[in-house]
Amino acid sequence: VHNTTSIKKNSDYYEYYLSTKLRLIDKNGVTEKDYFNRNYLNSISAKPNCCDINIPFQPVYCWQIMDCKVIYTEGLSSDLEILDLKENTMRLIKTPIPKPKIVTKKDIEKWRQKLKNSVAYKNKMGAFAVSGKVLDLYKKSAFDKIPNLQEMSITNDGNILIETQSKNSIELVHYWLFDKKGKLIS
Repeated sequence: VHNTTSIKKNSDYYEYYLSTKLRLIDKNGVTEKDYFNRNYLNSISAKPNCCDINIPFQPVYCWQIMDCKVIYTEGLSSDLEILDLKENTMRLIKTPIPKPKIVTKKDIEKWRQKLKNSVAYKNKMGAFAVSGKVLDLYKKSAFDKIPNLQEMSITNDGNILIETQSKNSIELVHYWLFDKKGKLIS
């Protein structure tokens, strides 16, 4: 579940905070409990309640339920956490997935230029019509690491499949397959 929880005025722009949580729903569609509620800066805008632009390098909140336990990561480490439903860490799965890189000024500039080269920005369409100028005001990343993964799922065999960004330009993504205990399969 994703919800905007608050909007705060920064000296140069408005910051939109998002809440992400895992929601347990019973067979009748009624919420039983929310788990792993995470609040984080998601986007910025020139005006409150209008025309926000997503910022880069947000944590990638991934969780999967397996054997009444939660496998969890924010994409900010090479480890996967195994937690009980009280959010207590039961164990860590150490993986050979490359560690996240530190965000640099060059990374922020690449993000900015990518958006400025977009048709929407050049034609002042959508959020860029109102908030395009905030791109130049966003100078320091709200996050210090670039997430090292994009997605996590459980296969039909109960293995853990992790999708990461590829290091080369030929393949867009790279997949890592682990068994339930965290042993690398491929």
